Amino acid sequence: MKSVVPAVRDQASAMLIAKAMQEERYEDAQRILDGIPDRTVDKEERQAILYAREGKDEDAARVWEARVIRIAADLMGAIVGLIEIALRDGRKDDALECAHRAQLAFEALGQPAWMSLMPRLAAVTASGDSGEAIELLDAVMTSLHGGDSAALQGPLYRYSDLNDLTDLTSRMGALLLSEVENEDEYAFVRAVPAYRSFVEKWKAVGSV
Repeated sequence: MKSVVPAVRDQASAMLIAKAMQEERYEDAQRILDGIPDRTVDKEERQAILYAREGKDEDAARVWEARVIRIAADLMGAIVGLIEIALRDGRKDDALECAHRAQLAFEALGQPAWMSLMPRLAAVTASGDSGEAIELLDAVMTSLHGGDSAALQGPLYRYSDLNDLTDLTSRMGALLLSEVENEDEYAFVRAVPAYRSFVEKWKAVGSV
């Protein structure tokens, strides 16, 4: 029964919020909303709806956009997890297909290129394809240090102030380069002829 209580409480709160908004008692709706635990997804949705009802369209849009961004990040983690499972099961074709679909999804969501490429990099790294791995690593580093390093593209992100994360993506690039140089999972990459020029190229970029 205890597990049912939060769901019942949230459902009751949702009904009270909807009633308050219907009667234009926005302060009451906000007070009830504030009492819902922050990690309840429904709270976020109803906050956006409440902002829209109050005519606060920009605030509503920011909430929705933040949700899209978080969903994209969650999707990344979920797909990489599925790729790892597929590879452990010996289903390389499934892993690559998951990566391909992820790339299409992230491109459709206007995410930067490095995010679109990470699932395939995970698949290729786990399968030990050194030639493609070094090419993908170079493409990811180009994106992290390039013009699309942080810009979230298109109409899904008109209101979010997330278009200048260059410092963060540069640090991500430095971390990835360090992993390639030192982590066991990238040992197979360090054996290919193109590895040395790859490292020299991106160390030079990182030192600028």
